[in-house]
This record gives sequence, structure tokens and C-alpha cells, in this order.
Amino acid sequence: MKSLWGLLALVAVLAVAALAVSSAPESDAEARGACGNDLSWTLYDDGTLGIQGTGPMYDYDYLNNCAPWGTGVESVTISSGVTSIGSYAFYGCPVLSSVSILSSVTSIGEGAFEGCTSLSSVEIPSSVTSIGERAFFGCTSLSSVDMPSVTSIGDSAFSGCASLSSVDMPSVTSIGGWAFQGCTSLSSVVLPESLASIGDYAFEGCVGLADVYNHSDLKLTRGSTGYGYVAYYAENIFVAGGECGDGLDWALSDEGLLRITGSGSMPDWPKTTKVPWYQYKDSIKSVSIEGATSVGKKAFYGYPSLISADLGCAETVGDFAFYNCGNLASISFGQVRSIGEKAFSYCGVPALVMPETLAYVGPYAFFGCPELASLDIPGDGVVLDRSAFSSCRSMEEITFSGHGTVIGANAFYKNNGVRSVDLSTVASVGSKAFPYCDGLESVVIPDNLYFVGSYAFYKCANLKVLVVEDGVKKIMGSAFGGCRSLESVYLSKTLTYIGENAFHGVAFADQYGNALEPTLKSLRGHDFSRSGKALRMVTGEVTEFSVDGISYSVTSPGAVAVTGHEGGVSSVPCEASYEGVDYAVTSIGKGAFLRCPTLTSADLSNAVTLEFKALGNCTGVEHIVFGDCLESIGSYALYGLSFYDGDTRLKATPDNLRGHSFSGTGGILHLVA
Repeated sequence: MKSLWGLLALVAVLAVAALAVSSAPESDAEARGACGNDLSWTLYDDGTLGIQGTGPMYDYDYLNNCAPWGTGVESVTISSGVTSIGSYAFYGCPVLSSVSILSSVTSIGEGAFEGCTSLSSVEIPSSVTSIGERAFFGCTSLSSVDMPSVTSIGDSAFSGCASLSSVDMPSVTSIGGWAFQGCTSLSSVVLPESLASIGDYAFEGCVGLADVYNHSDLKLTRGSTGYGYVAYYAENIFVAGGECGDGLDWALSDEGLLRITGSGSMPDWPKTTKVPWYQYKDSIKSVSIEGATSVGKKAFYGYPSLISADLGCAETVGDFAFYNCGNLASISFGQVRSIGEKAFSYCGVPALVMPETLAYVGPYAFFGCPELASLDIPGDGVVLDRSAFSSCRSMEEITFSGHGTVIGANAFYKNNGVRSVDLSTVASVGSKAFPYCDGLESVVIPDNLYFVGSYAFYKCANLKVLVVEDGVKKIMGSAFGGCRSLESVYLSKTLTYIGENAFHGVAFADQYGNALEPTLKSLRGHDFSRSGKALRMVTGEVTEFSVDGISYSVTSPGAVAVTGHEGGVSSVPCEASYEGVDYAVTSIGKGAFLRCPTLTSADLSNAVTLEFKALGNCTGVEHIVFGDCLESIGSYALYGLSFYDGDTRLKATPDNLRGHSFSGTGGILHLVA
């Protein structure tokens, strides 16, 4: 029996010893003690403080009842079971940089972390509903606070937290006075629907607080000291908002700024009424994309008050995204790579400088922008799809400062104001690229272009100079049809094809003025210059000259036509000599000597044709000779002169006059031989 009692005693002794060992402080523990009725603390040599147990922590003060662990704490772990952090528990711990609070804590007491100048972040669990006065006062390194369930923030709770730039308090109902006073790094704040009150001076001194997102019922006014100065420094007060895609949020300010933040791609909307901000379409004045990689289809379709859009880092702009925004005058494209169909049609933008990142402009993307006057495409390999900039009737300047731009069909159709376009860096010019561009006066098709598309410059009414450089191979059908004002044309000697009606309505002539069919064989490699109604071939040979006041045009080797005269010409010769070459005068042109009062004689022995009014009203002629080669006399060519064979008046026809000479006065001439 004794031995049994002895055994039991031994077991008890061992149990007590084991308990003593298990509850002894760790070998590196510096100090320990109680900090609540059922809480204990342990401070380790490395500056780590642990709080464990259950229930609330004791409250302390910073004068007579300071926390027992002193101010050298570097990190704190508050274990599960602890329900509160006591007042001034960690007051004035300058090296405290890390705090771990588990989810049993419901409140953080007054001054709990005041003056913890090394504390840069703290995770407040969803169990915490209140933060006491001065709880984080003067935590100058604290940069962000997330308070998911906190409903009450005490006076001066975060006052003087100069590094605090991010605050999340989605459940707060009251913010105490001076709560965020002097938080100079705070740039934005969200006031949730639950917020009912803000104490005096709560945000006084928050000089960087530019954006206030107000989802509460509080009526804020920029520049006002009301509601704790929350809007005193504000540039924007956002009054509506929500989600607009995975990872994207939108907010609308009271002055019409729509801001989209976050990351990810904005969705396309099948109907404009499905866009989340649609109900505010008449109020939106500016758009700022901050983070979205795309602007969704029909995102801002027909917004009448929209004036400016900053696309930020968006890479794509969807179809109809800004369609019919008639007052949209300023667009910053940022890093855009692709612009969708009719994305900016009928917008009011006056000038466009596209980004170097741009690779594609979709069909009708800027169709009908009435104020668009200038355009610069600086990127390489940019594709302008069909009608990309068509019907921009005010456009005057187009610059392709990049290389390899592909100009699609109708790209600049009916841009009447375009005055010049440099195609030297362009890869191709599609069909109907520049038709009806009435402002164009000169065009150079550079050697880097293989072809000119059909109708490319059709009916450019004022186009005067055209140079198709050597290297160009093809001019497609109707490319320059209807360009009736052309005065100078050079066509590449490398051309292999000139399409049907490529120069419809434009007359060409050889160096002698004889009509040319506008075929590859007749036009290739030649210069042409305006001469009368036709573009006459320029060969380097003499084609026009004047002698003794009479103007001549070379019509064939050794033959000229009289085209006009100056001064008191008295006779028409049958031959003209110029630079040692003799030319037979084979034609008297239209009105060449009309009403020439000084003309007294005409030797027309080499003349084949007398054109309309050639010698009309030359009643001073006393002697005239017609050669055997006379074939044609135009209407009124000899008006005012009467011809007689004896008493018989001869009708002025080639058969009657051919090979004869006539003399007389007063316009009455008699047959001599």
C-alpha cells in the first residue's frame, strides 16, 4: 500500500515538473507578464513582443501607467483570442515596424500606436469595428491602411501620418475630428454610402487630396471647409461610379470627368444603353482612361457634351467607341495600337497627331470629322483601312512622318481642303484614296510606290502638276480621270501599264500639237506641258517661237502654225526662219490675225488650213496668195474680204481660191493669176 502511495506521489512530482518546464519562458525571452485578466505578454531578445490569451487588453497611459514592455519593441504579434488593443499600448515605440493582428480583435484603443514612426503598414482584420482617438497619431511612415469593417474612426486617429497615401474604409459611418489632419500624401479618398458624419478638421492640411469619391449622402462642395475640409483641396469630387469590367472601375465627377481605373480590358457593349454610365451621357465632358487596355465598343457612342478624351495606356479602341461625339475636340491617344470601325466618326477634333505605336486605323474611323484640318502619322507600317479619314472636308495637311503606311481604298475620299500630300514614305496608295481633293495642286508619285490605285486622284479639280517618278510600274484605271486642270505631267519610263480612262478628260498632244491617245506607248517616259487645251509633249526640240511679232507653233518637222501676233504686223510670210531652221507656214490658227489693222499682205502659198477667224476683219489686206496645197478654210477665216474674178464674186472656198493671187483695196480683191 505504501509503495502505491509512493508511486502516486512520484507521478505527481513529475507532472508538476513537466508543467513547470512547459510553461517556462523561452531561452531568448527578455521579459514577460500580464496585460489583461486572461492575457500575457512576452518580449524576446530580438525585440519581438507576443500577446496571447483571451479577452481585452489593459488600457495604459503615457504618463503614470505606461505599458510594461517599454518602447524598444520592434514587432508585435497579437494572437487569436485577444479582443482589444489597449489604450497607449504601444505608445512611442519608435522602432516598431511590424504588427500582426489576428481576427479576434474588435477595437483598437486610444493612442494605441501613437508615435510609432517606423510603422509603415498594418493589416486591420475584418473583426475590428472601431479605432480610437489618436490610435495611429504621428505614425509618419505609415503608407496604407485597409479597414474593411471599421465603422468608427476616432478623433485624430491618423493625424500627422505624412506618408499615408491609401485609405480603404468601406464600412465607416463616422470619422472623428482631425482624424486625417496633415496626411499630406493622401491623394484620394472614398467616402462610402454608410458614412453619415465627418468631424471638424478631419482632413485639414491634406494638401494633396485631389480626388474625393463621394458615395455618401453628404453634399460636398470643392473649396469648402465643411465636412472636415474633405473637399477643400479637391480637384474632383466623384459622385457616381461602379465596375466596368473585370478589374476596372469607373467614377464620374460632379464636373463631368469620367475616370476609368484598374487593369484589364473593357468589355464591348452590344447596345449603348448597356454601358454602365449611359444615364450620365449628357453630363460627361471628359474621359480619362487610367489602366484599361482597351476602350469597349460603343463605350461613348453619341455623347454630346464630351470635349476631351485621354486614352492613357489603352491599346485598342473598339468600334463606334466615340462615334458622333460632335464636340470632342481633344484626343490624347497614349499607346493606342488599333482604332476600330467608325470609332471617332463625326467627332469635332481639329487636329490629330497619332502615336508611334499606332498600327491600324479601321474603316470609317474618322469619317466625316468636319473640323479635322491636319493629320500626322508618325508610326511605321500603319494600315489605313477603307474610308479611314474620308469626307473630312476641312483637312488641309496630311503628313506621313513614319514609313510604310498603307493607304486603303477611299482613305481620304472627298477631303476637299487637302492642299498637298507627301507620299515619299508611303508603301501603297489604294483605289479612290484621294478623289475629289480639290485643294490638291501638285502630286508626286514617288519611286517607292509600285502602282497608283484606280480612281486614286479622280476629279481633283485643281491638280496642276503631276510627277510619276521612274520606278512606278502601274497607273490603274481612272487614277487621274477628270483632272482637267493639269498643266504639267511627267510619266515614268518604267511604266508597264496605264489603265482604261486613267486620264479621262485630259487631252494629250505630241511635240507638234497632234492629238495623242493616252496609251502606255504614247505617254510613257515623257514630259507634257499645257498648250492650249492639250498637254503637249516636251522633247527639248523647239516647239514654239516668235519672229517679227508673229507667234509660231511647230506642228511637224519643218512646219509651223501661226498662233497669234503682237504689234503692227504688216505681212504674213509663207516661211519662217528660227535658229537657222526654215519652217513652212502651213496653218493660220484660230483668230491669229483677227482685226489686225496694219496687215496689208499675206503669202499663204504653203498654208493648208485657215482656222476660224484666222484673218477675220483684216480689211487692210491689199495682196494675198493662196497655194496649191490649201485644203480647209474655217468659218469667218477671211471675213471682211471679198474675192472677184472679173465681175464675178467668188465664194471663199478652197476650190475657188487654191493656187490664185488676189490684189485690191478696201477689202475688195481681184484675181491676178
